[in-house]
Amino acid sequence: LALHAGAGDAVKVVFLTNGAEGDSTGEMEKSRYVALRQEEAKNACGIIGVSDLVFWPYGDRSLSGARGALLRMVDLLRDYRPQRVYVPSPMEFHPDHRAACFLLCDAIGEAGRNLEVAFYEVNQPISVNTLVDITPVLAQKLRAIERYQSQLREQPYGDIIMGLDRFRSMTLPEGMTHAEGFSLWQSGLIQK
Repeated sequence: LALHAGAGDAVKVVFLTNGAEGDSTGEMEKSRYVALRQEEAKNACGIIGVSDLVFWPYGDRSLSGARGALLRMVDLLRDYRPQRVYVPSPMEFHPDHRAACFLLCDAIGEAGRNLEVAFYEVNQPISVNTLVDITPVLAQKLRAIERYQSQLREQPYGDIIMGLDRFRSMTLPEGMTHAEGFSLWQSGLIQK
């Protein structure tokens, strides 16, 4: 996303769930925790040059049955008219990550949009067909990750992400030290 923003591409980031269940300690009141997560997201996205953010209100682990989510996604695709959408892969462990993928795939057919879909990996590595050298924006990515302090208390996500990004660069030329891997497809191939 930092590379897109740096190239002047329009970038919109949509957070489909509110993150209210992300506090494993349960110490913070849920509405305060949701506000904290949104503030962290705004700060992180600001670092990579993205300011067009949308926060949907769906609760954690409820996206697959969220009433109105499909219509909302269809409207988003029709109104925003993206050329490419990045979405977690269907192989993800987290149910909301998988639900986001299936929701997008269903919405593409309903919206009648032809676009590229870039499936990405969060907690489950996937078979990729596209590698993107992120070495030029690596420092930005690290600073953005550091803004998610609430989540870094839960897991060492920075180390995990950097490990995967380092691994993905294995076949790239010298000097390209980190890459993100995607499974990139035209929407016509994935519509139902």
